[in-house]
Amino acid sequence: MLSDPGVSVRAFVTITIHFFSELLTGLGIVWLVFPHMVQSQALNQELEKYDYGKIIEQIKGQDPRSFGR
Repeated sequence: MLSDPGVSVRAFVTITIHFFSELLTGLGIVWLVFPHMVQSQALNQELEKYDYGKIIEQIKGQDPRSFGR
């Protein structure tokens, strides 16, 4: 059985298919996750431009009855 050349060819094909399926799975995960990572990083950079502490203090200092006037 072990001296049969068909066994080693089948094992090679199985290992090769397994390798490429794992490779394609990894590339698919990266392809799906990468855009979300880039978008999240861009959003964080955009939010860092604003100083929300000052904005909140301005809102707290306003008269609530003057809202919308």
